[in-house]
Amino acid sequence: MALPSTYQRGIDEKVFVEVESTYGAVSTAIPAITAAIRHMAPAVIQIGDPKILRGDQRNTRSVSEYYTGKVSPGPWSLRSQVLPVDASTAPDVGDLIEAHMGGVAATNNYSLTETLTKTLRVWAFRGNESLQAVGAYVDQMVLDAPDNDSPFFEFSGPAARVVRTGRGGIASGTSGTDQLVLDSGHGARFEVGSLVKLRDAADATEVSHRITAIVTDTLTVTPNLTKTYDTTDDIYPDEPASLTLAGLPIPASRNSFTIGGSAVDIELVSFRLTSQNQGRLRTMERGKTYATGFEVGTDRDVRVEVALYGRQAVTQILEKARAATSMALVCTLGDTAGAKLVVTVSKWVPDVPSINEAERGDQIHRFTGRAMASSVFNDEYSIDFQ
Repeated sequence: MALPSTYQRGIDEKVFVEVESTYGAVSTAIPAITAAIRHMAPAVIQIGDPKILRGDQRNTRSVSEYYTGKVSPGPWSLRSQVLPVDASTAPDVGDLIEAHMGGVAATNNYSLTETLTKTLRVWAFRGNESLQAVGAYVDQMVLDAPDNDSPFFEFSGPAARVVRTGRGGIASGTSGTDQLVLDSGHGARFEVGSLVKLRDAADATEVSHRITAIVTDTLTVTPNLTKTYDTTDDIYPDEPASLTLAGLPIPASRNSFTIGGSAVDIELVSFRLTSQNQGRLRTMERGKTYATGFEVGTDRDVRVEVALYGRQAVTQILEKARAATSMALVCTLGDTAGAKLVVTVSKWVPDVPSINEAERGDQIHRFTGRAMASSVFNDEYSIDFQ
């Protein structure tokens, strides 16, 4: 791996997602290359803030003291294009979809379940910085097929903790020991649990270590040092050497749409499904610094928005909206076996839209409504890569 730049650049960012085996546990190893996500925009991973202002009375309007309490959950989000691989291979965002929806069959057919069990580690590597969000819960998933563009997913939620690893300079380190002294002030650039590489400038070799303790600028690492380091050497985030990515975007021109069980004479402009679990992390337990788990929430909230050209059949949809009549929706993104995604909504109850007349161009009607379950429950929608 080349020596990182002293500046962070968006083009250098790599994102990985792994399923946790223990909630909120900091990983002792960098992610496998197969956990890579081909993301569209820089991932957002925000570190929780433990500062609390003192609330006691004082004879001044000035605030001068605070104390450290529990670390608040840090929000995270990432966006990725819909990238089917083939009919029998899970997409790279498969773990994210399953963590949000709960169920998966035949590798890539995702369905809703009453309970959720999966939480994730979300990694972002940015050259001279890495972020490891643990205890990440997928509270919201958006599937968006905008007009004249390829569809994409957006996932977001809270994480129990974020481990941040930076880059620093080495003052000294002796082979055979577990102690590494950094330049003054550089110890604050790392955390216990940081996964780092030490680079020997003399021969450009890199060795991976994990930080197990920090006292000011002195790090305790495992395994023990195998080389002697000095002020010419560097310490920076360890990261996977390469990525394993697959799949191709779906062109907007390859799309089919049925509403109410049949392909009526309606032209779909855009489709957007927003699914919220409305859950939260468990942060109220005393004696704990970080969240200890999550609760799935009360009512699942699934909304579907469709934009349709104002052709004759739109009147049927308007009348169903006025009568609060539900309809089934099927939106098929892509038209080639092994490279398409089918979204099925069992019961969609659209709201009555406002009528915004087009001044000169074609009229477009935008319907928004809630997806409802049938009598068997947990079937508001399904997502199937075919």
